[in-house]
Amino acid sequence: MYETFVKMQKVVEKQILALEALTIMEGESSLFFQQLGFQESVGSIHEKLVGVGIQYHELTKCRQASRQALNTFLTFIINFREKAIKDTLDTRDRQVMSRQELDCFASRVSL
Repeated sequence: MYETFVKMQKVVEKQILALEALTIMEGESSLFFQQLGFQESVGSIHEKLVGVGIQYHELTKCRQASRQALNTFLTFIINFREKAIKDTLDTRDRQVMSRQELDCFASRVSL
C-alpha cells in the first residue's frame, strides 16, 4: 500500500509541474499576442491578436482551480502516507510490548 501512495504522489507531482509549465507558457503567449496586437493599428488584426492574448490569459486563470485541487490532493496523499506509517509503527510497538508482557506472564505462571 505504501508503494501505491508513493506512485500516486509522483504522478500528482508530475501533473502539477506540467500544469505549471503550461501556465507559464500560456502566460507568455498571452503577453506576446497582446503586445503584438497593440503594436498593430486598430483594425481586424489588432482585435484578433489582442483577443487571442486575452483568451490565453483566461486559460491561465481557469487552470488555477485545477492546480489548487491537485495541490490539496497532494497534501492529502502525503499526510495520509505519513499517518499510515506512524500508525503502523505504533501498532508494531504495541504488539512488541504485548508480546513481552505475555512472555513475562508466561514465565511467571510456569514457575
